[in-house]
Amino acid sequence: MNADEVRALLRERVVLAGNMTKWGAGAGIKPPMVSRILLGRDDPTPSVLRALGLRRVVTYERVEGGR
Repeated sequence: MNADEVRALLRERVVLAGNMTKWGAGAGIKPPMVSRILLGRDDPTPSVLRALGLRRVVTYERVEGGR
């Protein structure tokens, strides 16, 4: 799942809650932060990921030519 897919999930949850204020209140997150994430100005924060039941995972892959 990438950041855009997380934003889509967040958008779905906000719609189900009724608005950003209601979703944010239930998750302990202020509406301006929800808005910034939905607009792509900020990456999803750990608290938003937690509220969505997600966690951030970083991976590394080997590329050709690496030693």
